[in-house]
Amino acid sequence: MRVSTQFADTDAVRDYATGLTFQQLQCRDFGHNWRPHTAMRRDDGGFDRTLVCKCKARRVQVLDSYGRIVATHYEYPDGYQMPKGSGRISSDDKGILRIASIEQDVANREERSAARRKAPSKTATRRRSR
Repeated sequence: MRVSTQFADTDAVRDYATGLTFQQLQCRDFGHNWRPHTAMRRDDGGFDRTLVCKCKARRVQVLDSYGRIVATHYEYPDGYQMPKGSGRISSDDKGILRIASIEQDVANREERSAARRKAPSKTATRRRSR
């Protein structure tokens, strides 16, 4: 018997998106950018390895002595995942997360641009100090 997937309500996805940090939105949009964090050799010759992302998500892996991944689990920061029981985010609703990511990126760029326009130029500062 096949179990049907429960999808999250579109309005709930919109509300959820407003609570994500910019980095979390980018990870929801593009996927995680994993970087090595820790690695330890195991008694059996394998390794325990943890990778981290800028959004603070962690990928914990167990590798055998040949480097093959034998187990993986993920640890997410509070607020990264939809609340339990809300259902999966549908393909269409992932568009909400992409738009939120783009809107935040545009707002961040505009903010930086405005800050640069307000800041005195280095050349003007040097001229005044002479």
